[in-house]
Amino acid sequence: MARLKLLILPSLIFGLVLAVAFQHWSLINSPIADGDLLLRILGGSLEIGLIAASAFLLLRLTNVFFWYGIVGNLMGKKVPKLATDFTAILIFFGAFVYTLSNVFHKSITNVVATSSIVGIILGFALRAIISDIFSGVAISVDESIKVGDWIMYHEPRRDQNIVGQILEINWRTTKIKTEDGNMVVIPNSLLTMKTVTVFSSPDTTGRYELPVILDRDLPVEHARRILHSAAIEASRHHGFKDFPPVQVLAHGGCELGVEYRIRYWIGQWSEISPGMARDKMMSSVLHHLHQAGLSTAKLQYDLHTSYESDLDPHVNILKILSRVDLFAILTKSQMDWLASAVSKRFLKQGDIAIRKGDPGSSMFIVLEGLLEARDITESGIEVRLSHLSPGDFFGESSLLTGDPRNASVVAVTDSLLIEVSKDSLATLIEDSKGLVEHLSLVMARREVESNRALSDVSLSEKSVVAAGLADQFKKSIQNFFKYIFMNVG
Repeated sequence: MARLKLLILPSLIFGLVLAVAFQHWSLINSPIADGDLLLRILGGSLEIGLIAASAFLLLRLTNVFFWYGIVGNLMGKKVPKLATDFTAILIFFGAFVYTLSNVFHKSITNVVATSSIVGIILGFALRAIISDIFSGVAISVDESIKVGDWIMYHEPRRDQNIVGQILEINWRTTKIKTEDGNMVVIPNSLLTMKTVTVFSSPDTTGRYELPVILDRDLPVEHARRILHSAAIEASRHHGFKDFPPVQVLAHGGCELGVEYRIRYWIGQWSEISPGMARDKMMSSVLHHLHQAGLSTAKLQYDLHTSYESDLDPHVNILKILSRVDLFAILTKSQMDWLASAVSKRFLKQGDIAIRKGDPGSSMFIVLEGLLEARDITESGIEVRLSHLSPGDFFGESSLLTGDPRNASVVAVTDSLLIEVSKDSLATLIEDSKGLVEHLSLVMARREVESNRALSDVSLSEKSVVAAGLADQFKKSIQNFFKYIFMNVG
């Protein structure tokens, strides 16, 4: 119905001109070379107007019923603008020749001959423009690139390559909007002569790799575990594809160590740019390496780290514990003692770290890997509450208050945890007077931040809620560790 509206204007113009022409048909039938000059002009004008209105109506009829109707339905998509433009040129050129022949009584043979000579001259003068036009027609017919596609136009130097989305393909040029928001206009002839990468064909999914160089003393399986966890965490961002899954490949050795390749798939450009995806992946890798105690030694196009965990495990654990909010109040000697008192626990993918409803006698800090906190709804459906990455901790509420575990935590990848026991924490509470207040405040803040019902509450109101929760946690901790406070009293 919307397409039929395109016929309203040309139909009205044609009807109006035709009505006027019928009233003065005698002027049209009289030869333009005879009679009064004014009558000749009026008669010629009416005939030219009727020819032009007929051409306009014919063009709209051709577009609506042939191009938009028959051809558009067969193609299943929008007809290229070049096709309708070319049709317009043919129809109006025919109208022009007909006007010369029937209105001005010029020989068509002479017109064609003259046009040929003029065409040859213009062809030499405008050969670049003509090349662009025919290239534009070829692009539209071939449909190797289309409006809306993200492409890379390759230049001799890689840093000069143009990446952007096609906004328009017209007679002479193709307009591309780059990621920076700039408009780049490329002549069609150049576009057909250069290599063009189409990111959205056959679909938008593209594979990318991030090279990471780690110290050769780091065991391969250990390196895979860290990098695989980092890759999975990064792939949770919008634009990354779940299938095919991320991979970590040992690519080979080099002077700096062993090069690994993190392979991942994204919906390139339509969902996320390769540069932004690389940033997400690199940031996740840096975070996981940092939490695992691996220091970044060199960061250029590749990442080189030195493996410190095997050199001094105690120092490594001490660094990780110092990043945990719960222990921020501890002195250096207390932190050093805690680092020697904790233990490590390794989980295979799918292993359960803690189970909902079980009593809690320890808390855990994620050293390597990814885990998920899960719960079962009343209808029996398992839901994911949150994901835990290196540096996160869990199980502290049950350990400090004696309450049963309020959720299950499952390893999404092979993971390495640091376990802090109840006895170790009891020793610290007994040795540090302000630790209970600090633990209560940290737990209260975590509770407020994770409560979605409080997401729209103001900061001042959140502070009031956190203060009330901190007081409750403090009483629960004192009650659970009451034997310590009784001995102190």
